[in-house]
Amino acid sequence: MSLRASARLSRLQIVGVMAVLGFGCWLEGAASVCAFQQQSQPPADEPRSVEIVIPGQPDSISRMTVRKGDRRGLRLGRSEFRILNPEAAGDFTGIEVEMEGGADNVAIRLTLIYNELPNQGPTNDTKEKLVGNYVVRAGEPVYPIELAKLGVEPFEIRLVSPKLVDLLPGRDFRVTNQTSSLEVVGAWKILDRYTLILRNTSAKHVVAYKLLIGPQVLTRGAGGLGAAQVLITAGAPGFDESWHNLERDGLTIGAVIFQDDRFEGDLCSRWIIGFIVKA
Repeated sequence: MSLRASARLSRLQIVGVMAVLGFGCWLEGAASVCAFQQQSQPPADEPRSVEIVIPGQPDSISRMTVRKGDRRGLRLGRSEFRILNPEAAGDFTGIEVEMEGGADNVAIRLTLIYNELPNQGPTNDTKEKLVGNYVVRAGEPVYPIELAKLGVEPFEIRLVSPKLVDLLPGRDFRVTNQTSSLEVVGAWKILDRYTLILRNTSAKHVVAYKLLIGPQVLTRGAGGLGAAQVLITAGAPGFDESWHNLERDGLTIGAVIFQDDRFEGDLCSRWIIGFIVKA
């Protein structure tokens, strides 16, 4: 079976489940089987994500998962917003976002908080001012323009369903591979969480590896040679997760270490040297 076909088979085993379950993958023979506490269909009350996007900060998103019937809250501090009118904003210290999940929407209540001391919560001097009540639906973002009258720049509130998106290396994200035995077959994206589908093409078991996504460094494996557990069996797939923007920054497979003490990648890597020294 080709790598692409193998990846597609694995995907069919977990579509509809990854959005609500964590994952832990095990191997049975030559085929990969994902033990996701199997369920045939996602629940009817599929979680949705309320996202707050501050103008000029597209990569800084405050997010809260809300199901039907849920009541959730989020507190954002003054430093996260741009003050349009200091006099109107006064001693404003933060915004409280209250959410209640509906059948196909989320009800939002925004309140400005005044005089709240950092790390102390509400006190006798704390004051509140209602900004407004809103209903946000998928594809219909809300912009609470009332904030401008209170001296705070309005922001966007949107509702997003956690749909699974297939990503292919080379097409959707660039790959730099400094090894010859560990490769990336593809990736899945749910909201801003990425699941990487790796493949050990060698006849040796992988006990450690190093990945880079922009400034994020992912090192897997511990214990030193001889004591390390197998992470990816010879010739088998493996999985990893990242919250960093894979599409924007791409992936570098920096190094891989095998159970027989051999390794590939950046030979001068301090991580490789440190791992071997533990042996």
